[in-house]
Amino acid sequence: MIKVAYIHQRLAHYRLPLFNRIYEQCKNFDLRVYCGGQKEREDTSGILVEHDPSFVRRVRNHEVRLGSKNKIIIQWRTIVEVLRWKPDVMIFEANMHIWSSLLLLLIRRMQGRKNIMWLKGWPRHQNEHEINALGKRFFLMLADKYIVYGHKSEDSLKRYGVDSRKVIVSQNTVYVQRLLTDSAQIEVQKADSENVKEIIESGKKIVFYIGRHVEKKSIGDLLHAFSRLSSTDNASSTVLVIAGRGPTTKSLIALSHRLNSESIRFLGRISDNDAELLFLHASIFVSPGATGLAINQAMAAGCASICADEIGPDSELLIHNVNGLRYEKGNIDALASAMARVLSDAHLREELGSAARRTIAKKATVENMVNQHKKAILSVYTDSSS
Repeated sequence: MIKVAYIHQRLAHYRLPLFNRIYEQCKNFDLRVYCGGQKEREDTSGILVEHDPSFVRRVRNHEVRLGSKNKIIIQWRTIVEVLRWKPDVMIFEANMHIWSSLLLLLIRRMQGRKNIMWLKGWPRHQNEHEINALGKRFFLMLADKYIVYGHKSEDSLKRYGVDSRKVIVSQNTVYVQRLLTDSAQIEVQKADSENVKEIIESGKKIVFYIGRHVEKKSIGDLLHAFSRLSSTDNASSTVLVIAGRGPTTKSLIALSHRLNSESIRFLGRISDNDAELLFLHASIFVSPGATGLAINQAMAAGCASICADEIGPDSELLIHNVNGLRYEKGNIDALASAMARVLSDAHLREELGSAARRTIAKKATVENMVNQHKKAILSVYTDSSS
């Protein structure tokens, strides 16, 4: 048996399908996932996590504040248990604020044990202070191999001197299999929310956004762009649906009132079932900033998707005019134009959606992630055994 330990600051519910499948499919792995925080329970947003799997080890995150913005995190129990258990391979998230992981890395390197860093990547900015760059370079050099979110992540690591032969791309995603293979079955399910039921049964074209409401998501740009559709034929037959919530929710609702748009609906947090229904019934999914994994779900559902043209792995699956549309971030006129183009052309919506679905099926399923993680683990384990 190969002892495998994953170290996380917290365990997001969307990561459980990945760990469950590694546990189920890799019978030669003795898997443990160390993570801080309490387990998420069922709430008004739908079923999250009621019971931790047997391989999850909950630990306490001890936080130490360094000024008003910075902090360090230490998982004392993780240190003790990992040193006692002595896993053959440790996979840790590249969070330089988790000092317990840094300490474990240093100790395990002296012991000759193998470590894999799992990260999104750090784009090297021209104005980055050299001390910060040196700190990242030192941190990166502590790992034996790297699992990265996408090919853009691989490019960013090269700028810090990481050997590309040590990098394995495991395209970041969530569980999308139901949207890929069971869409007909999902479409006939009843909505959990009366609001969602009403929106779907209205027969209007749906422009959909789901995600956390924070400044970097630029949801206000979407509201402004949607309001400009009022001068087109799409106005009366289209509704903008905003799901999720966060620090900017109240200001976004206030903005929608100032724009005098009666066709903007805020749903708050919704169940996974209702999210899947909206992905399948929406005409467009829009990610106006800080693209997240919701775009994977939209593409898997065959929904024509539009995203801001940002650097990084989160949106790299969406290729302009191939399986979606991209626009210059912050350019509200360009976003409004892209939305109007897609809304007015049913053939284009079908073409983009079909290509998007094929892209996700090929590159961004949980099964692909399992295979790439397994590949990384076996490669470093084989190196340590030879």
